[in-house]
Amino acid sequence: KKGMKSMKRIIYLSVLLLLIVGGLFTSSVSANDGGLPYTVEPIFPDNQDEDINHYISITHDSNSLKQELEFLITNKTNQKEEINIKLFNAYTSGNGGIQYTRKETENNSIIDVKYEMIQYLQAPDKIVLEGGESKVVQVGIDIPDMEGTVLGAVAFEGKGEDEESEKEGISFEIKNEINTIYGIAVNFPTEDN
Repeated sequence: KKGMKSMKRIIYLSVLLLLIVGGLFTSSVSANDGGLPYTVEPIFPDNQDEDINHYISITHDSNSLKQELEFLITNKTNQKEEINIKLFNAYTSGNGGIQYTRKETENNSIIDVKYEMIQYLQAPDKIVLEGGESKVVQVGIDIPDMEGTVLGAVAFEGKGEDEESEKEGISFEIKNEINTIYGIAVNFPTEDN
């Protein structure tokens, strides 16, 4: 039992480190968004863990959580923008980094499906913003009867600038997509705490 407690702590600390590194990357992308047509800012909840401002992190004192998470989306262009919203689980990739995706692959998996975050999140599929408009998007989270940590993310996907190119007499167009991803970590008490 003592070995299991130690293993849980190692896994928890590893995942927390991966979230922090992933959050730093996300923040640097949004801080250098001069060319992005939209911005995304999390509105940290009242129960946000202190000193964590790169992702949503909540440590809850009971074994269930039901609340709304909010994100402010702003269209920086003068044209209508459609922003798709996607929900992800957090996996450890083969190289040890964090990977946000909807489904497991042969290189990553979650041993216990009750720790897959997407089953506990609800969000609209997309929002449409007029030029210069801002909207608050609510992402509902409802996690019942849980121990340990549940990890995932919400992604906001918009269109980037299309690129046209010509090579050896053949022209082609590249349609760019931009993803802004924010990690979500919810920590619940465990039997050992």
